[in-house]
Amino acid sequence: MPYLAEFLLFILPFAAFFLWQRFNPGREVAGAVVWLMLAGVGCGLAGAVWYARSVRLETGATYVPARLGPDGRIVPGGAEPRR
Repeated sequence: MPYLAEFLLFILPFAAFFLWQRFNPGREVAGAVVWLMLAGVGCGLAGAVWYARSVRLETGATYVPARLGPDGRIVPGGAEPRR
């Protein structure tokens, strides 16, 4: 079921463009729509850069993956200072 949702989210822009082309043959996209699309792409890129900068490791830190503890429980991973 999750794969169906992912597929629908992927195909939705293509379907919308196809429907627009089908019902408006020979008509160009309005300038405001182009600017809104560019603004959306810019917001997406800015969000990706912000997220990447907010979750990065400190300089000199080493990532330790999650592991099983002695009692069988999962010990979460994370960054530890380099020794």
